[in-house]
Amino acid sequence: MTTATFRTIIWATDGSNVADHAMPFARDLAKTDGAKLIAVHVDELIAGKALSGPLHGDEHDVQAQVRANVQRLRDEGIDAELVVTAVGVGGAAHAIADIARYRGADVIVAGTRGQSALRGLIVGSVTHRLLHIAPCAVLAVPPPGSAPAAEPIPTTDRTRGRRGRHERTRPPSLRRPR
Repeated sequence: MTTATFRTIIWATDGSNVADHAMPFARDLAKTDGAKLIAVHVDELIAGKALSGPLHGDEHDVQAQVRANVQRLRDEGIDAELVVTAVGVGGAAHAIADIARYRGADVIVAGTRGQSALRGLIVGSVTHRLLHIAPCAVLAVPPPGSAPAAEPIPTTDRTRGRRGRHERTRPPSLRRPR
């Protein structure tokens, strides 16, 4: 059995609480393997005749927050750097994937918004898109408290009948009718 070792980890961040929730996963992977952690922030720009500029009005504050997070990672002894790039609206996932490809990343860590499947389909999700286009593994971290923990399925085998058939014990919702 082989063990995955990460040399370069991308933490995709938009400065949101959900992205901040994914950061400890990236940090712990970097600490475990002594990997380089690259925080990638994409500034999505609106370009038009009447209006042009950042999609989010607080972009300057967001970048300052991301810089502070990267500095905290460095203070913890992690080889961390920040890459900020700008693209047109809707191009964030491709920009992150391109940086991951260029830097030879082994994994991209990104938070999910916890949108329903329909809303994600209509509105779009950077993390969802990354799952399809990234040149490496993607660790999609759900927001805290987004899904209740499932009850474990007991794995005790029990003998059934004279023929020695075995059937795993299953929760009632998964049992086959007899």
